[in-house]
Amino acid sequence: MSKDQLIDNHQKIYKLSTSKYPTLMALQEELNATLIDAARKLKPKGKLGMKKVYELLGEEAFEIAEPFKSRATEAMNSIEILIKSLQEENVLLAKNIPLESSGDEWVEYGSVSTDTYASQGFGAIKYALGAAQRMELKAKYNGLETRIDKIDRGRCKQYGVQYADFKVMIRGSETDVTVLKYKEGVSLKEKVRWMWKNGINPRVYYPFLPHGYEESNGISFL
Repeated sequence: MSKDQLIDNHQKIYKLSTSKYPTLMALQEELNATLIDAARKLKPKGKLGMKKVYELLGEEAFEIAEPFKSRATEAMNSIEILIKSLQEENVLLAKNIPLESSGDEWVEYGSVSTDTYASQGFGAIKYALGAAQRMELKAKYNGLETRIDKIDRGRCKQYGVQYADFKVMIRGSETDVTVLKYKEGVSLKEKVRWMWKNGINPRVYYPFLPHGYEESNGISFL
């Protein structure tokens, strides 16, 4: 029952998230219509583009827009509050939903591209793989069998940098993937320990990791 509730909440979160843009666009269209009506009083005839509308109204345009900005902020805040509430409920529900690999189906849990770590130059391939392995750690921590599929995308002709995508796969179902999103994972301390053990600088992923974090947590750089 809790699994059904979690899935239902997840679908609601998706719908709320995708409602943000249409909500803002509807308010923008309403604002534009209001501005045009105000500008028409100053210029009853002729074509009115939005640039001309703002030129005609001047400071008045910003005064008209102010309540729309407030409505937009209120609408976005309301959506975020609902999303956060559902996410928190799902985290609690997930605690009581055991995960275990079964069947022969493999489904994608997440993916990472070398494009994300292009700033690392020739190290992009290492850090993209490392990011995928971090995802894999969470799945393994929660009792799921995993694998990482590498999709080669060739090399940069000028510099020879390798391009690739890494897909983190779990043996299970799409429902398992959804539940896993709300499960607790490996602690930051253990992630950092794992990274140094595998020759990966954790500050590429966590740039705001405080100086001395490793020493204070007994983590070796070797």
